[in-house]
Amino acid sequence: MGWPRERRWAAALGTLAVAVALFAGAFADIPVGARVAVTVAAVLAAAIWAVLVVSRSAGTTGQALLATGFGLLGIASTAIAPDGLGYLISYVALIRLAMRLPVRVSGPIAAALVVLLGGVLLRAGVPVAVTAVFALGAGFMYLVGDLAALGAAARDRAERLVEQQAATRAAVEQAAVLRERGALAREVHDIVSHTFAGLALQLEAAKVLAERTGADPRLRSALGRAHQLTRSGIADTRQVVAALRGAALPGPALVATLAARARQEQGLPVEYTVTGEPRPVGPEVGLAVYRMVQEALTNTVRHAGAGARASVAVCWAAEQLTVSVTDSGGAATNPVADDPAAAARRAGTRPEAADGGAGTRPEAADGGAGTGPEAAGAGAGDGSETTAGTGAGTGSEAAVGGDTAGAAPSGGWGLAGMAERAELLGGGLVARPTGDGYSVVLRLPLTTDDGPGEAR
Repeated sequence: MGWPRERRWAAALGTLAVAVALFAGAFADIPVGARVAVTVAAVLAAAIWAVLVVSRSAGTTGQALLATGFGLLGIASTAIAPDGLGYLISYVALIRLAMRLPVRVSGPIAAALVVLLGGVLLRAGVPVAVTAVFALGAGFMYLVGDLAALGAAARDRAERLVEQQAATRAAVEQAAVLRERGALAREVHDIVSHTFAGLALQLEAAKVLAERTGADPRLRSALGRAHQLTRSGIADTRQVVAALRGAALPGPALVATLAARARQEQGLPVEYTVTGEPRPVGPEVGLAVYRMVQEALTNTVRHAGAGARASVAVCWAAEQLTVSVTDSGGAATNPVADDPAAAARRAGTRPEAADGGAGTRPEAADGGAGTGPEAAGAGAGDGSETTAGTGAGTGSEAAVGGDTAGAAPSGGWGLAGMAERAELLGGGLVARPTGDGYSVVLRLPLTTDDGPGEAR
């Protein structure tokens, strides 16, 4: 840690004064005994000065005693050799007193040192005018130290004010963000949550009516699943509202909960595995993982058909987090061969992308690359594999990954949004059919910036 500017130049000045006094005492044209005494005084002054420079814990009393002793050694050197340079040590002592001690403490000590120095010079036969010059010089040194202390204090106050202003601006901005998020949370709660709640009541009533009227068991089962989905939607909406109000965002730690919900509410057998050592990640990374697994499991329930099974794997590596969701064994075992349009919908693209054209939004021009505000790249894909990025996908794959060339799904649905989210985070998402099902793999980089932001 560097010293403040005032302390650096004061330390250099004091060291120089001690060195000059030592040199002058060693080579002064005075008797040997006096020369030894001056040298000893300079050495003692050097020792005290080293303590003053190095010590940062000495209190006011300690600083006052050390600086006074330092100044007295300079006066003693002057008394022994009036023609020497011992007075320089006294000058540095005055600067030190003014810089490090309050005026009520340093003022009386400095006045006593100046008077004592003047008396020593007068007793040694130095003319009054010269003695007055020495005294004025001593007073000037004290004034320099006092001005340096005032400047340092003013700068410290200015820095504190700047920090307070920055903190105030940050607090105002944060308050504005919280107000906006609070308003949005209220809207989501009042509109979406109430809508879901009403839908759940209607579906519950429809389920009861179907049971009482002996409706088709398949209809009752579908109504039950719809009711469970609605309740899951209510839980997710509450989670969003909580996040808007400042709660922690969902992350990898809640992926197991998604798998459990799929087993309990949808009847989908889900195998969940974790490899590597989990560690905290940033909120955006954690949310991307959670939403991808949520979307992939939802797609499995919607599109894989009866008898499907799913597996969720989370792999923690040194610099990358890989999350994969794979399903197999469903009634729709080969969506690309059996129904390319369904495969395109599952990948998050428009049905026409499955026929080899470019899946585009309605407002896009005919042909060419998939476009739209949320598109992550350009290029044409056949819909059988989806990744996020740029370039062209041909044959059986339409590239979409952050590190894979290809076209982002242009429809902006489901996994397309996940692919774009992954690309913004520096990773990639690949969604493609397998031999008997479908696979979605998300890869995200783990950097040193991913601190303890994900606690759930």
